[in-house]
Amino acid sequence: MPWNLTNKNKVVTSRVVISVCLTTDMLALEDWDDGGFDEDGAYTQEAKDYAIGRMKVFIDDIGDKIGGFIGEKILLSDNGKDFHELNEKANTIEFKYYDNVNIHFLLTKEISGEEVNSIFLDMPDFGQFIAMFPNDDELIGQSYDFGEYDTGYFAGFGSGNYIRGQIKDDGTVKPFDERFEEDLKAYNKAVEILKE
Repeated sequence: MPWNLTNKNKVVTSRVVISVCLTTDMLALEDWDDGGFDEDGAYTQEAKDYAIGRMKVFIDDIGDKIGGFIGEKILLSDNGKDFHELNEKANTIEFKYYDNVNIHFLLTKEISGEEVNSIFLDMPDFGQFIAMFPNDDELIGQSYDFGEYDTGYFAGFGSGNYIRGQIKDDGTVKPFDERFEEDLKAYNKAVEILKE
């Protein structure tokens, strides 16, 4: 199945890689009496279980909303270099900060950026989170805040600031600005892994 089908200069995305960072859920760890850390400054197993559990609930919720059209492989990364799968062993991974962990996943049905945006707006239980996803032939950034917009492409704060780059035929993204190069390295690596 192709990544993009061009029809009269409008790109219809048929396989979409989405990257999400669940900031509120992960920052909730700081409200715990021990901050979720042991005496050595590492995350406790309880904190890891909580963080990975919330990521799994997030993915399950999206899967329910789109009828299960999510690829089997879900990736986690907090530095853009090391990628791990979100599975039963994910709570053994040593992430430095869970509020910097990105979830990368593939939607396997034809879907527009507006539809993805509507799904995310309908997820207020996840508090504040940041997402990158294709909208036509561009990758955009959008922040959500308990079912409303925070900042981002759809929030009306100048969409040009939130367009990360141009989506190429293989699904990877060419950055429009050097500010986005590091984030897009991780995104592009996730695309390469998820499209296999």
